[in-house]
Amino acid sequence: MSYRVLSWTACLLFAGCAGQVKNPSAEESRSADIKIATQSESSPDSAASSVNVPSAIGLQSAPLLLKPPAQASTDFVQAGRASWYGKKFQGRRTASGERFDMHALTAAHRTLPFGTYVRVSNGSKTRSVIVRINDRGPYIKGRVIDLSLAAARMLGLREIQAGPVILERVGERNRLTPSYTAAHK
Repeated sequence: MSYRVLSWTACLLFAGCAGQVKNPSAEESRSADIKIATQSESSPDSAASSVNVPSAIGLQSAPLLLKPPAQASTDFVQAGRASWYGKKFQGRRTASGERFDMHALTAAHRTLPFGTYVRVSNGSKTRSVIVRINDRGPYIKGRVIDLSLAAARMLGLREIQAGPVILERVGERNRLTPSYTAAHK
């Protein structure tokens, strides 16, 4: 009889410890990114350490940044094809835990740490947009990044579904705010 009482007590204790973890909204995470960027400029921490975290589909492990991405080097350059995702995923949780906002300048990348800012330029380098990595993907061979609808529109990719792009990690000075630039002819 005492075994049953102990097991029920243990179950109740564990159930009492369980609770909901509040995940940040897109707006809260944007302001947190700006706070992290400002704080990291004044703190002389060592290089960012990362942990391998399995992706949502389990195809590969992706690094999860434990320190601010401001410590990461800016020598990352990658060329390939970009696709975009929008309405179907609006409001769903991303791999980073925040809710997807198709109107925000965000993107999914297989390996870059969450919170990393990347300049995405179209193949002809006439347009570029700075996006924040907050999700994992794409999982289609030959694609290097999935852009939010807003970022795809700015690059002119919305109508063609996918197109050639060049990715460059953005350094400290340029990363506080996602932005858009177009070449003037």
